[in-house]
Amino acid sequence: MAKSFKDIKGRTWTLKITFGIIDNIAEELGDDLIDDPTSISLHPRRWVEMLWLCVEEQAKELGVTPQDFGGSLDGTTLRSAMELFMEDFSDFLSPLHPDGAAIVRNTWKLVMEGREHKADLILLFSENQSTELLERLESTLDHFDSGNLSASSTEPTPKRKRRRKRPKRNSKDTVQSPSQ
Repeated sequence: MAKSFKDIKGRTWTLKITFGIIDNIAEELGDDLIDDPTSISLHPRRWVEMLWLCVEEQAKELGVTPQDFGGSLDGTTLRSAMELFMEDFSDFLSPLHPDGAAIVRNTWKLVMEGREHKADLILLFSENQSTELLERLESTLDHFDSGNLSASSTEPTPKRKRRRKRPKRNSKDTVQSPSQ
């Protein structure tokens, strides 16, 4: 079943992943989604390019250029279209490569959850920036710069004394001095 999303201009775009679209993505963008279903880029610009290849025929009928299409996708719309693409791509793979379809679904879910967790951590860190936390971070960086990983010392690591080279022994077990 075809999936659809609306852009910020109110136009409805229908996604239906076919082998032809997958082939166009491979040909135009170099991403072979059949051989490596997990090779889908997470970069928004790449997603706009992939989505364009999915809706290009519809766009031609409406007289929409690639630039106009890209300009009509805000973050929310793009995210929705990406999710629809992944859902339909998984449906496309399912009869051909069921385990690949499961990998795509699970990988996508983990990537999205990971991004949300990363955002939560950044928010938590920015809200809880205390002087003590910043001082500890600075102290830790100073320790790494000095080569000292001990949290109990702020002194740089002392330099080691060079050891004197031992004389080499020859095959007759006699000692040779380094100057010989």
